[in-house]
Amino acid sequence: MLKNIFYTSGIVAFLLFSVFLFKSFQENQIGTISPTPGPNPSDIPSITSQPPEISCTSDNNCPTGYACRWLQKRGDVIISGICAAKENGSCQTKDDCMGGLVCHTVPGIFPQKKCVYPWLGKDCTGTTDRTSCPSGYKCVSICGPIHGGIKDDSPKHPTGYSCMADEADRNCPICLASNTNISTPNGEIDVKKLREGMTVWSIDVQGKKVLSKIIKTANTHVPNNHKVIHLVLSDGREVWISPNHPTVNQQQARELRVGDTYDGATVRRLDFIPYWDSKTYDFLPDSDTGFYWANGILMASTLK
Repeated sequence: MLKNIFYTSGIVAFLLFSVFLFKSFQENQIGTISPTPGPNPSDIPSITSQPPEISCTSDNNCPTGYACRWLQKRGDVIISGICAAKENGSCQTKDDCMGGLVCHTVPGIFPQKKCVYPWLGKDCTGTTDRTSCPSGYKCVSICGPIHGGIKDDSPKHPTGYSCMADEADRNCPICLASNTNISTPNGEIDVKKLREGMTVWSIDVQGKKVLSKIIKTANTHVPNNHKVIHLVLSDGREVWISPNHPTVNQQQARELRVGDTYDGATVRRLDFIPYWDSKTYDFLPDSDTGFYWANGILMASTLK
């Protein structure tokens, strides 16, 4: 009996010792081998369709599919700019796109944001039309000719209705705010009081200050959500104008940037603010430039 107990105990001890040896071998051979480490999340570059911000002074500084959107300009020379996406380029906001384009969400299984021209080039029947325009577009009325002169940015559709990207702002009025005073030989005169035949100060193509007669006046009704730009120059001059109002350097007011040189001073502020009145105003001098001084700042006319 005792012999059997010793025999059984020996077998158990042997098995336990064997298990111990096996586990020790495992730990020495396998347990000390660390798995191949994965990449550190901080080392993985974020995947983005946007390249890093690239400064430029010409389109040649930008990668394929991008152009130089100027921030500061002197005449035709770009002093500083940022590479921005051309039409159909990827974007996250409108600021990623070249001027005149909007960052539009293209629908699909995997929606993408692309820089597109705001007008689709497709007619529709009215603001209640929900079927003529594809997803992501709305049917809006076309502004048409402004005062019989400059049109908005939809030359293919001067009248009627057309499909416009949801992200685009329809901002037709492009004239002066009602609190604008115009320089005349008789002093500053309220823009609302100007009439055809009155004399104002203008300049000719050589830049010489000349007297000029008004040959056209006009006013435009604005929507309730109309906004104007409050333009402030470094010498204290300020004016309130519609974003699309033309400047004397053949641009639009909304294209000015803080730090730009304009009319002999530096642009200090450009604020978009809600408009307080129901109409905007403009006129056309008979000078060869059509320029005039609005609140002491040289501006171009929207009329032709």
